[in-house]
Amino acid sequence: MPVFYNRYWSYDHWRQWQANLVGEHRFADLLKVKTRLFYVSHNDGIKDVSWDAEHATNPRRKWFEESYYDDFSVGGEIQTTSTLTDWNTLRFALHYLEDNHKEANYLTADCMDVRSGAESVGWTAEDEYEARTIPWPWKTKSPFSIGSRSSSV
Repeated sequence: MPVFYNRYWSYDHWRQWQANLVGEHRFADLLKVKTRLFYVSHNDGIKDVSWDAEHATNPRRKWFEESYYDDFSVGGEIQTTSTLTDWNTLRFALHYLEDNHKEANYLTADCMDVRSGAESVGWTAEDEYEARTIPWPWKTKSPFSIGSRSSSV
């Protein structure tokens, strides 16, 4: 069975970018507000090269031929600070974060799941994982969901 220490992967592509908007404003000596918004996009593809001539470890078993990931995170926060006296500061913060991860694998005839009959040759269904953090008073449903859907890749 393949394990992490006998795996060799090669990146087909790897792209990541992010945008941040940060601000701070003092409305008076008593009140300061900080805000931050962000978006991060990550996209990569890897190939399993454990069975080429240079890296051959176990030519009978591999997990996938190719795998790709398409991820993003979006979120923000607002922080308020009120200095009531020299020895007393009141702070309030509100945060939001959403993570989304999509993944699919391309299987060939010598991949483990194809050999065992669990999958067929070609792209597997795209798996999508989402996680959200929602402040307690506004939480209406489970913040974590897992889903699968077909991909036309």
